[in-house]
Amino acid sequence: MNAALSLSYRPLQALFTESLPELAGVLQVNQLVSDSRCVQPGAVFVALPGLKVDGRDFISQAVSAGAVAVLSEVPKGESLAVVQHSDYVEIQYPALSQRLSAIAARFYGNPVADLSGSGQQNGFRMFAVTGTNGKTTCSQLYSTLQQALGMPCGVIGTIGYGMAGQPAVETGFTTPDAITSQALVRELIDQGANVVSVEASSHSLAQHRLDGMPISTALFTNLTRDHLDYHGDMNTYGDAKARLFMLPSVRHAVINVDDRFGASLANMLSAVGQLDKVVRFSIVDDAAVSASTEKTDVRVKAARFTDQGITAELMTPWGNGQLVTKLIGPFNLSNLVGVIASLVCDGADFHHVMSLIPSLKPVSGRMQVLNHELSSASKGLSEKRLPGVVVDYAHTPDALAQALKAIRVHTEGKLWCVFGCGGDRDTGKRPQMGKIASELADHVVITNDNPRSESPEVIAQDIESGVINSSVQLKIELNRAKAIEEAIRQANEKDIVLIAGKGHETYQEVAGVRTHFNDVEVATQVMNALSSRFANGSQSHD
Repeated sequence: MNAALSLSYRPLQALFTESLPELAGVLQVNQLVSDSRCVQPGAVFVALPGLKVDGRDFISQAVSAGAVAVLSEVPKGESLAVVQHSDYVEIQYPALSQRLSAIAARFYGNPVADLSGSGQQNGFRMFAVTGTNGKTTCSQLYSTLQQALGMPCGVIGTIGYGMAGQPAVETGFTTPDAITSQALVRELIDQGANVVSVEASSHSLAQHRLDGMPISTALFTNLTRDHLDYHGDMNTYGDAKARLFMLPSVRHAVINVDDRFGASLANMLSAVGQLDKVVRFSIVDDAAVSASTEKTDVRVKAARFTDQGITAELMTPWGNGQLVTKLIGPFNLSNLVGVIASLVCDGADFHHVMSLIPSLKPVSGRMQVLNHELSSASKGLSEKRLPGVVVDYAHTPDALAQALKAIRVHTEGKLWCVFGCGGDRDTGKRPQMGKIASELADHVVITNDNPRSESPEVIAQDIESGVINSSVQLKIELNRAKAIEEAIRQANEKDIVLIAGKGHETYQEVAGVRTHFNDVEVATQVMNALSSRFANGSQSHD
């Protein structure tokens, strides 16, 4: 996605803090865009080298479409240069990729991160969350709670963007490119947002997409294997995550120190001393915790996990409180504690926040229990006859393990796992996920996720190669809809079926073509059909 929003004309000089030569400075522009196909007359075309294509190869196409100025990158340390061509002005900008977010913010008239270290601009502020797992849940819960606290809050993330409580508009990215992200912030501000919550992916942090945003509070959830196809190794992946907390605007870091990398990150941030506050949190209720968690600011005591959710005592510098939530699983307890601490860092009253927790609902496609969402006509029978069905976005080894462990606690019968792995992504995690599924589930159905350009059969074989538990009931069914249907139909009423990997997604990409597909819709249709069948007198599953 690349925003191609045209605005009223403004001087090119307004995009920069550096002075431009007079002829270039007074040039009027109305669009900032890095996709030459979206250029309109009066545009500034940003020509950056990318992973697959080089924007500089499309300058002539952009100028032909009406671009009057081109931004190109020169190495950091070189001087800004302005070159007047016959039909456009080229601004050769040092380290453009690192500064594009701030340039885009000025173009859209958004608050820009104050490099002197102020994370709040004219009452507007931003919150960001990073980590391998939990970003969407944390971002959505944060925005929902801010809205409930009376603070209009926008959200940008994997599900899409929009105001809290309103349907999200899909973008196709966890964190859109720098220009698009600033365009979305502008749109949310225009809709009344005083706060915007963003998910900070490792790709976006490595590519400086958020560098110009006034993020005041940042939350770290965890670091486990993912995206090594891009980063290469875990050290580089971790460094990308840590970049969020180095942004000059960030004043508060909220860190999960139950995670080994998180504990190291918290210690490093405290040693550097540039932040107003480093808040460590832990859900480990153990007197013999490690030295890294002895300094924990926010602790959990007496946590209980039941079919109805979680209860726990929360011990904090701002007071203690009883936490009650309908969310399930230890990882969701960790997510919630991190969000609560982040809200208080952003000025919310601790006890007010705690009073709102019981009303929170699960985020779409995140440990979403479908038995509660059946049609009213079938709901009564379904709770007696159907297996439990849970949809979750778990698409990493750790996320899959955490989801299966959380569901196992509630499983009286057998635990089923329907999942696949995405194509054109880290192949090393496939056998790991096969191993985890075979160790933690009783029945495993390997199916398609988004194979993209890869062979579905090869992906399934990669997953199967990790299956080491010979007692697990294993099946490969590449048709995802059929795999979901067969698992639900064959499971017994005390079983639980986890459908993992796609969560909220409304598409499936096969051989480069996206078609509509949603796990929740498919599973709900199967469950409603089975409920109707039971109502008509059938007493057993297929």
